[in-house]
Amino acid sequence: MTYTDGTRQARARKADEEEVLNEIIEILVEHRVNGEGTEMSRNGVLSAAKKYGRSARTIDPALTHGVREGILTCAAGRRNAHMYSLANPCSVCSRPITGLSRGIHPACEPTDE
Repeated sequence: MTYTDGTRQARARKADEEEVLNEIIEILVEHRVNGEGTEMSRNGVLSAAKKYGRSARTIDPALTHGVREGILTCAAGRRNAHMYSLANPCSVCSRPITGLSRGIHPACEPTDE
C-alpha cells in the first residue's frame, strides 16, 4: 500500500508540518526581537523547540516546508551549519509578511491622525 497526498496520513502530516512551522516562526521572531540576530542554526532551532516538545524528526520536515514555501531562507553557515531566517520579516513586529507586500504589515503601519 502506498500513501498519496489524498490519504488521511498525508493530510495529517501536512497539518503537523504547518503547526511545527508556526512554532519555528515564533522561535525565529523571538530570537530576532530579543536582539540575538536574524539567523538561527538548525541546532539552535532544535534546542529552542524543546519547549514545544518537538524533536528533529518533526522539525526537519517543517524547516524544509518553510524554505519550499518561501517563508524561511536557508544559508550556509560556519562549519557546514544551515542558518535559517525569516524570508520577509516585518520591520515593526518581525513576523513574516506573505504576499507581495514588503517591509511592513498593513496592520503595523502607523496611522496619520
